[in-house]
Parts: sequence; structure tokens; C-alpha cells
Amino acid sequence: MTTELSLLQAARRGRELIAQAQGVVMARQGVSAEVAYATLLRSSRQAHIRLRRQASEIVASIQRQLP
Repeated sequence: MTTELSLLQAARRGRELIAQAQGVVMARQGVSAEVAYATLLRSSRQAHIRLRRQASEIVASIQRQLP
């Protein structure tokens, strides 16, 4: 049961991270949520990395810019 809970929590964190990155793309490019998600998917495929990692890099780049 603990392993199952850990997996569910990790999946939720991944979805939250992707949603944050999606919001960044929406704000930067002025696009809808659907277009932002498609942009994230396309860029992660082109870079040959998982979507969660791509999202993590985008969110981290924003966090580095904050004071």
C-alpha cells in the first residue's frame, strides 16, 4: 500500500509540474492551455526527454529569475 501511495503522489507532483510549465508557456507566448501543452510535448520530443523533465527545466528557469 505504501508503494502505491508513493506512486500516486509522484504522479500528482508530475502533473502539477507540467501544469506549472504549461502556465509559463501560456504567459510567455500568449496561447491557450491546449496550445501550451502541445508546445511542451513537441519540445520534449524534439529534445528526446520526458515531458516531466522538460517541465521541470522550464519551472526551474523561472525560479532562478525570481529575486
